[in-house]
Amino acid sequence: MQLTVINSKKQWNDFIKENGGNLLQSYEWGKFQEDNQKKVWFLGNKENEETVCQFLLVKEKFFLNKKNFFYIPFGPIFKKNLLTEETEEILNFLIKEIEKINKEEKSVFLKIEPYFPLTFNDNFNLKPELKRIQPQKTIFLNLKKTEEEILKNFHPKTRYHIKLAERKGIEIFIFNNENSNIDFYSDIFFNILVKTVKRQKFNIYPQGYYQKISKIYTEDFKTELFLAKYHNDFVAGSLIVFFGETATYLHGASNYQYRHLRAPFLLHWIQIETAKKRGYKNYDFWGIDEKKYPKLTSFKKNFGGEIYKYPSGRDLIFNNKFYLIYKVFRKINDIFFSFKLK
Repeated sequence: MQLTVINSKKQWNDFIKENGGNLLQSYEWGKFQEDNQKKVWFLGNKENEETVCQFLLVKEKFFLNKKNFFYIPFGPIFKKNLLTEETEEILNFLIKEIEKINKEEKSVFLKIEPYFPLTFNDNFNLKPELKRIQPQKTIFLNLKKTEEEILKNFHPKTRYHIKLAERKGIEIFIFNNENSNIDFYSDIFFNILVKTVKRQKFNIYPQGYYQKISKIYTEDFKTELFLAKYHNDFVAGSLIVFFGETATYLHGASNYQYRHLRAPFLLHWIQIETAKKRGYKNYDFWGIDEKKYPKLTSFKKNFGGEIYKYPSGRDLIFNNKFYLIYKVFRKINDIFFSFKLK
């Protein structure tokens, strides 16, 4: 078995797509992380010259950027039809190889958040993850059904709100880095997002983050902004990523002042309809959390779909002393965030 660095974008994405991987394991996402000043490794396990596993290894910072940890988001991705014993053996091997990388990088721990179920070996200092980064649950909408079947599974009020938004004159526009000045529309989206944050009290990224991700538009990874317009005002928007067989609702925002127009309902329907027409098989609502975001979760559930719970993550601890500091740091952050929500 051999761990190698994979530099070919096509080779990387072909493997991830063929084996059902998520956008967070795409080549473009890795480069996006590098663009955000993070160190990223594009690693693959080979057996007899055949790639059997791939994963992005991202170096994340914490504790005032003085310490770091390794992170594998929604990975590793294994070749389909491998036996459980084979994936376990490969996983054990890659953990040992990451431990070797860490001799130079001095990370405090490795966080693995799998996309598919994994069996972890008890020989390593693995703990249930302290703080999850990606959503624990999401909703997947099956786009292989007919439009009539998809609409039928919507909550009756959702279908009503879609029609209401149409009657009120809401128009939906789609922008990407090939058909428009994407920085201009990304700024519009961010302004709506800021208004949403003031109302719902959740964290957002800096404006530059949305500008950068909005510009990614390749053959494999297409980012598009869907904006809802009422007369001369943009009143709601979504950032959608098309990768593999899935369209993912990564970020969304709406102006509360125009809530009576029900623009987000029509916006989602156009996004779902667009993804289906383009041949995508799934629409991922990205994340739900009944406790933290009950209203947003209820909104997403109104569109039907199946709730999916991702496998629990693991933290592999390299430095117990600073892992304890990380625990304290996370605790303080959670208390502060909880206070903001009240």
